Amino acid sequence: MMNSKNISTKDLILDTVFSLQSEDFFSKISLSKIAERVGISKTAIFRHFKNKDELMSEAESRLFDIVADLLLDVQDQLGEKDSTIEKVFVSVCRVVSYFMEHTTYFLYLLKLAVASQNFETRFVLEMKNRGIRELITFYSKVDETGNFVIFDKRMYVRYIYAFSRTAFILLACSKNSCSAGSVAEKAESFTTFLFNGFGHRTVSISEQRRKVLDETCRIDAENFPEENRIFLALASVIGKAGVTGITIQKLADELGLAKSSLYSYFSNKNELIRSLIAEEFSLLMDTVKEKEKAALNFYEMIYIRLRVFMTFFILRPSIIPVSGWLRLSCDTASLKEAFRSKKITGEDAEFRKLLDEKIPGEKEFSFGWFMSIPVTLYIQGRTHEFTNEDLQQAVTEVYGFIECGIIAKT
Repeated sequence: MMNSKNISTKDLILDTVFSLQSEDFFSKISLSKIAERVGISKTAIFRHFKNKDELMSEAESRLFDIVADLLLDVQDQLGEKDSTIEKVFVSVCRVVSYFMEHTTYFLYLLKLAVASQNFETRFVLEMKNRGIRELITFYSKVDETGNFVIFDKRMYVRYIYAFSRTAFILLACSKNSCSAGSVAEKAESFTTFLFNGFGHRTVSISEQRRKVLDETCRIDAENFPEENRIFLALASVIGKAGVTGITIQKLADELGLAKSSLYSYFSNKNELIRSLIAEEFSLLMDTVKEKEKAALNFYEMIYIRLRVFMTFFILRPSIIPVSGWLRLSCDTASLKEAFRSKKITGEDAEFRKLLDEKIPGEKEFSFGWFMSIPVTLYIQGRTHEFTNEDLQQAVTEVYGFIECGIIAKT
């Protein structure tokens, strides 16, 4: 039972909506569960909200208000004539610190993003209605048909890089991975790397060398193994039903099989997905390790990995929605176990160690964040009709951000 003399019952109900969603990302929140957590009857909820739809709508409105208030400070700093990088840095730190301390808000925002196909358009409109314009309109617009349109792809890639890094760090914090050091210290460390990367003034890989590496990272599709039939069906179901709508029955229907035939191989849905993902990631990492032999140093290792990941995703895009589902389901322990069974985690120990040394204060999650970059790039890029060439160019841009930071002219 939640209890606070300083918070109204209505606010307690809204807070409970956020906290329950963060505990179980995919389950629908019931009014009975909300009432039980608050310590009131289900009917008492209707004294404050007409129905569940109004409750959820008000929760979303509160969330957008919070996000807008935080972003207004950053926007104001960017708009001031005497503004400096240091002032913008402080504003960004304040945003990150807030969500580190209030991870339930971030998780709810992520839930909305995952569950809605037009969330990006809605988010832009909600922010513009609350005074956030400059932070959005410099790379995008909402056209006369209500569609979200990107007119500056390079700037959008910069935004996606910043978002993916922020999102992963906050996800890690929501799972109690930010225990070491204070929130302020974590936020400052995070923002420092976001702004400055490894601190290089220019990228260390010459254009000529990059062309050589690009050729090395090509994958011969004709000689690559075929994708697992169940894996392809699973990706199709996620595409049709969304990440919250996966069932064994839907998967069986997609395959044209009886549900019982799938259970003859796997005891439950998660075991099935874990096994298939482990197979795909085993193939991905084997490809990475082979291509990585061409690297002359750590920075070339980073570039090769980003390039191979993106090339793999372009060739086998079904891995994106499936692995995304499992990550958001928070079943990380069993996923790691599946990876260990394929000897994926141990083989990457050297790269993990080097990455941890280069990004101080983020040893717990620097590797996972690095892995998430090309995934986010691919998803958002395809959403906005990025060609294969656009996606590969985005990899080059992101590599520059990692070396030099997002404020550098790479």
